[in-house]
Amino acid sequence: MSDKAIINRLLQFDQIKANVIGIDVINKYKEQGVKEINHYLQDMNDITYHEFTKEENVGRILYFINHPNKITPILIDNFCNSGMPSSEAIIVDGTHRLSAAIYLGLNKIDIEYSGLECTLDYLTGKIDKNPYIIWLCERRIKMPYYLGKDFSEYSKDEQINILKEELMAMSDAAYNILTKKPVYDFDSQLQKAEAITGYDPRKWKEI
Repeated sequence: MSDKAIINRLLQFDQIKANVIGIDVINKYKEQGVKEINHYLQDMNDITYHEFTKEENVGRILYFINHPNKITPILIDNFCNSGMPSSEAIIVDGTHRLSAAIYLGLNKIDIEYSGLECTLDYLTGKIDKNPYIIWLCERRIKMPYYLGKDFSEYSKDEQINILKEELMAMSDAAYNILTKKPVYDFDSQLQKAEAITGYDPRKWKEI
């Protein structure tokens, strides 16, 4: 059973966005006379790695642009970190179909998804908070503990700097969620950080 994912939300995930071939590139190769390719670029039973040319990739995209009814569900999964799903959506199969859907101006695309339910809820529009950003925030707050740092060995200023470095390493979106719109169970995490440093993490920009 497939679900309809919002394309703009799929593109919030770096691995998916990086694999999409943009409209300008497609138009460039169309103007150069690249023709559609109406067959798989690789036999599904062939497990060897092939480096496809840009012309081949665009040719396959053109097939789906010219035959949008052939855009079948793409396969989306979660990236696993240390054996655990991170809630980061990744594309397993369907980059050409997704690129064609974007070119055609579609807002949604059918996906077959195997991963955390919270990510599916975000992709399908049931929730508005990106769970991967939330996961990043939580991980960054806890990172000193993951690294085995004993804060008792550091001065208060050093403790603050460790946590600030982790926080500032986040994307702007993650930083904004954590500092301006605490969600999920971050209140307890923020309280722990404040207890360690003596400062409210929401006000770190003012330090």
